[in-house]
Amino acid sequence: MSMSLIAGYAFVAFLVVRLYKKRSIFWNHLETTYSTSYKAPTQERWGQAVMYGHFFAARIIKTQVKIGANNDGISLRAIFPLDALFRKPLFIPYRDIRGWDESWFINSKTVELDLLAVPEVKIAMPRDEVEWIKNVSGGKFMLMGQNPPQQTRPTIWYMFAIFFVLAFIPMTIAATVYFLVIKNIL
Repeated sequence: MSMSLIAGYAFVAFLVVRLYKKRSIFWNHLETTYSTSYKAPTQERWGQAVMYGHFFAARIIKTQVKIGANNDGISLRAIFPLDALFRKPLFIPYRDIRGWDESWFINSKTVELDLLAVPEVKIAMPRDEVEWIKNVSGGKFMLMGQNPPQQTRPTIWYMFAIFFVLAFIPMTIAATVYFLVIKNIL
């Protein structure tokens, strides 16, 4: 192998590692509090979670996780191999979680989990996954029956999506019809 090929592989490896370290910013922030007392779950299932926060850049990270639950709390473990290298499993006790009904996903009901020990990071999960956690916990995990205290973020994106559909798609159709008519005339 030539030295330039080795340097190229090293550079690509450096970029991949840097990308995954940067993508795991919210998870790393949760690790400082919730990775020290990891307890093995009694039941596990595949799921997804959206993590977002109000520190650094307010980015949204959607990740595939293995969700576990037992009588004391929930565990989250990254599934994708490169994510699993940079993200330790988390165990979040039920006493640190407050859940609010939200509307993050257009096609399903969502619950936003506020974490008392780390209030700057929020986790949004589909409602069916949270219902499964409630069933496994034996009633220890409760959802708030009211609206969340903060304003919901996805409303702006829903309005943008509706505007896009109502404004740009008809213009695209009109332009296509116009050029088809012109092509037929010429």
